[in-house]
Amino acid sequence: MRSIALVMTLLMATTVPAAAERRWAVPRVVERAERKGDYAAALLGLRAELARCEAARPAATTCLDLYQTVVAIAMPAGDLAMAQEYAAKALALARRALPAQHSDIAIALSNMALVLQTRGDPVAATPLYIQALAIFQDVYRPDHPDLAVAWNNLAANYHVLGLRAEAETAYRRALEILKPKSRETKALAARLSGNLGTVITEQGRDTEAEPFLRKALALNEAVLPAGHPDIASSLGNLGGNLAAQGRHAEALPMFRRAVETQQATLPADHLDLATSLTNLALTLMDLGKDAEAESMLTRAVAIRQKAWPAGHPLTAQAWSNLAVLLDRGKRYSESERAYRSAIAQYEDAPYASPVAMAATLRNFADSLALQYRYAEAAPLYRLALKVHHRLHPLSHPERIHVAWMLATTLQLHGQAAPEVRTLLRQAHRGVLERMASHPGYGRQAQAEITAHQDVFLREVRAAWDLAAGQR
Repeated sequence: MRSIALVMTLLMATTVPAAAERRWAVPRVVERAERKGDYAAALLGLRAELARCEAARPAATTCLDLYQTVVAIAMPAGDLAMAQEYAAKALALARRALPAQHSDIAIALSNMALVLQTRGDPVAATPLYIQALAIFQDVYRPDHPDLAVAWNNLAANYHVLGLRAEAETAYRRALEILKPKSRETKALAARLSGNLGTVITEQGRDTEAEPFLRKALALNEAVLPAGHPDIASSLGNLGGNLAAQGRHAEALPMFRRAVETQQATLPADHLDLATSLTNLALTLMDLGKDAEAESMLTRAVAIRQKAWPAGHPLTAQAWSNLAVLLDRGKRYSESERAYRSAIAQYEDAPYASPVAMAATLRNFADSLALQYRYAEAAPLYRLALKVHHRLHPLSHPERIHVAWMLATTLQLHGQAAPEVRTLLRQAHRGVLERMASHPGYGRQAQAEITAHQDVFLREVRAAWDLAAGQR
């Protein structure tokens, strides 16, 4: 079981020049390059301008806007080390030179939080986002665009932490604040709509999310130049939604356009490109085109492994996706190495999703069971089932599947007949709860019972084995 990854756009706060002192202006050539999505050219011009500013023996915050702009461009350019260096410089300078409730401190807090979050530490980012939001609420009018940005970024952090309901509430608050009139605020509205659509999709409300994602794409195509990375993100998010609805043939051209756009505008090792390659590959797999998908998944692994050498959930996901593809080709020795790499990444990642970890454990166990390696498969099923017991109701399809497969594995290995029967009874009750949720015995209910008929057959076999053992 796997899900389409969706790009979640994070918004950099915009700087507001201080009245007390003149700031060094960001060159127009840099602004033009950024608008076109040419981040390499923008950073080149910005670093040169920053050197001139620092050489001029500036007053306290003269170069602050340049520091903040480096962060804003280095992030989408994929240079996280540069982004963190200048975010730290900007925050230290703002705190040293400005009053505690100054908007530029809030901007620096927000941008530092964004860097921490992107580098895999959303817990450390959370208090910085909350501090920034409190300052913005104190100093800005209720409909100021930066207030919408602050709500968006807090929502995005909740999203990373798996708090989807809280993220949805905060995204909706951001959209309520924003009044999209100018080109800039329309681009901002596109990002907010895309993020809201993404989090709604991830909660299983695909048809409700689709209009938000289509609006995001339409706004971006209206206000941004062709080939801009944000258009690629919108294409990827809409493609992910269509794929979640099973509309893979419609999703495929969206993902192809996203990859083509990013390959033309982003560095070869950019993390957004890894996400788009993954989405395209998984959709190709859904359409039976595994050979074309493999090189994309391998490249996504390489990009994420380079960005996050230590454990990271997205690197784990990349390894897991590759393992599933290799399994489908019965290349079991290769898939086993990929599964073990995924599990090691999940174990080392401080904020890994237990559900994603359980899915990888289940897939690896399924692979081992297909190879008749039942003694090795059973412990993996047990670990996955612990997660599902903690997080999912009896009727959840993954909980049913894992309970049934653990029972089947134990049964085929000739072990623990009483435990087998208990597990199958749990799966049986889960299936009955799912059946009860249908209004009648229509097509969906019939498909449900057909999909789970092996649960009942195994239960009969377990009862037979148990009775035979007692005779």
